[in-house]
Amino acid sequence: MTVSVSRNYRNERIQMECAFLSPAFLGGADQQAALSVAPLKAALRYWWRVSGIHQASNADELFDKESALFGNAEEGVGKSQLRVSIQSKSVEVKTDRLPSGGPPISHPEVNFRGNSTVNSIAYLGGMGILAPDGNPRKSYLNVSSRFQCSVAYPERLAGQIVPALGLFKEFGTVGSRSRNAFGSLDVNFKIASTRSVGVLTDWGDLFSQDYPHGLGKDNQGLLGWESSKTFDRWNVAFQALAEAYINLRTRANPIFAFPTGRHPH
Repeated sequence: MTVSVSRNYRNERIQMECAFLSPAFLGGADQQAALSVAPLKAALRYWWRVSGIHQASNADELFDKESALFGNAEEGVGKSQLRVSIQSKSVEVKTDRLPSGGPPISHPEVNFRGNSTVNSIAYLGGMGILAPDGNPRKSYLNVSSRFQCSVAYPERLAGQIVPALGLFKEFGTVGSRSRNAFGSLDVNFKIASTRSVGVLTDWGDLFSQDYPHGLGKDNQGLLGWESSKTFDRWNVAFQALAEAYINLRTRANPIFAFPTGRHPH
């Protein structure tokens, strides 16, 4: 792992080494796979919101604070305080069929011509990027594609940026269906643990707004899901994720219905 944190004219620059752990569907206007700065900045914006470090009480305040940090096109706002750049990349663009994660999964809400099962990869990918049989509709960046990038920002904004970087390091994904783990990244750089940065908020209070704006907690700490086992292949991990999603979404009362005596972590 290469670590480089430099300071120049009261600016900080963090060098990151990144590798894709799952196929990434991201690209330009032609809808073909390509790596660019835009999705990386978008991911940092998202995790800055989720970190709750902004302490915004409503959408307008959040927009103003986000614009001051990341910039926008409105007159008088100005450009982003962050500078993200890609120094090198070694990416493999593919259109091949994605490997199966395992046997079809039973889904109680599916009945297509008598078939009540789903392909786990297609289920997580959805109709936009994958056909029902799992074949890609677009090209993608293959697993193990790598790149180096840097994030530079004024030293005075470290308290705002570091929490977002910490969350991006732990949970960073980019591209289409990134919320379903496509475009997952292994990000390496030296930074404080995610669980010590950001603002933890009682989970019930997070429903006060209809947009992501904080990290949930209960009386035992941070609320976050972690699998009970590890996986050596992304497609096998996707199989387990699809099964968990289907189980959660089709249970009679899925919201925070954790097993008795156990706590998600």
